[in-house]
Amino acid sequence: MTGPCFCVNVRKHVFYCQRCHRGGNQLDLWAEAVKLPLKPASLNLCCRLHLAPPLLSPIRNLPHRPA
Repeated sequence: MTGPCFCVNVRKHVFYCQRCHRGGNQLDLWAEAVKLPLKPASLNLCCRLHLAPPLLSPIRNLPHRPA
């Protein structure tokens, strides 16, 4: 393959590599760059940026809704 093979669409915040056929958003790209699964890569990025990871609180005592 000759020519550029890595494409980024900054408006849509996505990337795609035509050589390895991988793509995704910024976090997917970071996970690829640091060779970690998505969740550990996101925690790694928060640590490197000195940010607290956004953690979801557990859902408790929600009333049951019929489907």
